[in-house]
Amino acid sequence: MPVTCCLTPMMVRNAVEELQKKRERVPVSLLISHFQRCLPADRLNDQLKVELTKQADKAVKMGWLLRYSDHTYSLSTLRWQATVEEFGFD
Repeated sequence: MPVTCCLTPMMVRNAVEELQKKRERVPVSLLISHFQRCLPADRLNDQLKVELTKQADKAVKMGWLLRYSDHTYSLSTLRWQATVEEFGFD
């Protein structure tokens, strides 16, 4: 029986941190290939992309990541994290 793994916002944040060492902004496609390599993910690309964007959006709302208009992600700054914790993110 194939093993599946649920993604969490912290897993997405850690992946962006690792991949950002090579690129300033990390696109969703690079995150998908990273999780397909590193996790026992037997999901189709579309299913993984939906789950990945959902968890990445949660990480953005928590203040861990920044999302750009071209659907790329990067780590947030400490100032942004403090702002999100104090005022929330809408």
